Amino acid sequence: MAVFSRLTSVSRMLAGARPTYLLVLLLLTDTALGRRFDSIDNCRDRVVAANAKTPALNLTFFLTLPQCYEYCGSGYGSYDIWSVISALSSWVIPLFLLLGNITYANISSPVFDIGKIKLGYMGNWIAVISHLLVNPIDYLWSLCLKLDVGNNIKIRCDKITILSPEEKKNLSAVTFALDDYENGIHLDSLLQPLEDNSCRDVHHRALKGILGSAARDLADARKHNKLHSTLAILIYGKEVFEALIDAKLDGTFPYHMPHTLALRQLYYWLFLAVILSAAAGGFGNQWTSLSTLQRFLTERHEALQRLGVQDDNKSRRIVLEPLKPWNGGNYSWRHCKGGVSKRGWIMFILVIMAVIFPVVSAFLLSWVTPTVGLGDRGIMELSFAGLWVLNYILTVAASKRLRPENLFKIMWWNLFWSLTSLVVLFTAFQGWFNSCESWSAYYSRGYNGAVLNLNMKDIEEDDIFSLYLPVVIAALLVQLLLAGIILRLNRDILRCTVWSDAENRAFWERTSGQKPFVLGGVYPSP
Repeated sequence: MAVFSRLTSVSRMLAGARPTYLLVLLLLTDTALGRRFDSIDNCRDRVVAANAKTPALNLTFFLTLPQCYEYCGSGYGSYDIWSVISALSSWVIPLFLLLGNITYANISSPVFDIGKIKLGYMGNWIAVISHLLVNPIDYLWSLCLKLDVGNNIKIRCDKITILSPEEKKNLSAVTFALDDYENGIHLDSLLQPLEDNSCRDVHHRALKGILGSAARDLADARKHNKLHSTLAILIYGKEVFEALIDAKLDGTFPYHMPHTLALRQLYYWLFLAVILSAAAGGFGNQWTSLSTLQRFLTERHEALQRLGVQDDNKSRRIVLEPLKPWNGGNYSWRHCKGGVSKRGWIMFILVIMAVIFPVVSAFLLSWVTPTVGLGDRGIMELSFAGLWVLNYILTVAASKRLRPENLFKIMWWNLFWSLTSLVVLFTAFQGWFNSCESWSAYYSRGYNGAVLNLNMKDIEEDDIFSLYLPVVIAALLVQLLLAGIILRLNRDILRCTVWSDAENRAFWERTSGQKPFVLGGVYPSP
């Protein structure tokens, strides 16, 4: 009774106050009464009980914000632990398992060390994944830039008239791998002598017998992970569609299912990252391509000396340093490069679309799910997008001022924000947004217009096939379409990095002088 008298006096004192003050008052009131938001089902039960006890209340299942605080409680209510586990296992964890299919090189560097703790290859994995999670624009465009550089190499090699079509392909593959070293400073040393009419013949002869072998070894060592990536995407799509269909059939899905779907949509650009990284490929570690290229360059230098070519500006020996993650070793980290081609800018627009579309689709899903309007989830989705844009701008600005090895130390900044964003994301599944303000779209409707629809689950169930499933399919198809366009733009260099079985057999027969052994005694034609 004392609590009621105290609250009555406070409400009289603030009579006529603005809605913002009333909102604060109601929050304090509910806290004083000890009621905390628990669940929509319990809130619905209390409304039914209140109508049964006092029919004159005539409460509907559309609660205003004050009514929500009175019957549902203030603050946020934690979800049941098994509901959390079910949501994570069905919707979120399968998406992040795609990270295991990201193709990258195992590169170690002292920059990854923390005091006396040497992270080795694990340090580069942390750098790659954290960069992806908080700066997807830079990550995806860097992969596109690597492919664009490869295409420019292919165009340049195709213009060297002294080479045969096979030699042009092999030289493109070798030069594409050589671009990984020291931001591609050695490309001209290999290609310019072949472009110079005064010395191209002797440099061409120096490549005889070693160019094809180097290209084949590099193609064999380059891992593309295409099969695993394709299977991962197919399995993920199957799991998502199955979960939605099950939710429609059994009707036991949680109220937050559409919002869980929306939060997962935010990261749909992971599909493009998996596909592009698999297409560009990568070597097992920082020594794999180095050994092949060093052998090739040594044999080339020795051949030039036998042909009487002296070391000069046109024929200077190429000496490689071990791969570094910041100057070409990581295809997802491409800075301090030359001008971007028209194709590169087209791919940049496609990358922007790949990141924007999931944000827009996630935000719209959260917006149209009852109650229609802006809640905490929509704000979080926009905040994530803002973080990605901010990190991209900061990285580009820093790349203009910092040395490459110093710029790469931004990985620790990326690691901090990737962990922070994951904590926020997973906290949302604990019930962080299970509150009156979030469910009633208070942030767009305001105090007077905010309303909690206790029948929202019926609407959500009706929207599974008409809204949620089509959006999921469309979002996935958009990423696959954008990936297809990018791969088509770069198809020429991608063909140079792989050898078919027929090419390998033909190479074996040509270099060994005998046909390969085949079970059954059948020798396929090359």
